[in-house]
Amino acid sequence: MARSRKRRLVPLLLLLGMATPWPAQAMRCGTHLINPGDSAYRLQRLCGAPVDRVQYETLEYRWVRDTVHGGRALVPVTVTRERLTYDLGPTRFLRIVTLQAGVIIRIETGARPR
Repeated sequence: MARSRKRRLVPLLLLLGMATPWPAQAMRCGTHLINPGDSAYRLQRLCGAPVDRVQYETLEYRWVRDTVHGGRALVPVTVTRERLTYDLGPTRFLRIVTLQAGVIIRIETGARPR
């Protein structure tokens, strides 16, 4: 009986995994391809100005070397990021680009503009 449940659970988990939104791997501006790891300068030069720009800070915890006690310590670090929204036209989806320290770290696909 437990084996029967596992057989039903696996396809269900696969379907749920396919239903979640995935971040885009790249975005196209004209004939140029923009990827995570590209600079904010290249993004601005090839795609122009975004329709929306939001700057925010997040608190992250990072492991650093503890020179006093000879180990590692978990230290809070404030990270500044920017979310740029690009409207690439009425027939294309919005693109939301996240920058950190002037470098693209994530490109997501948003809804179509109305």
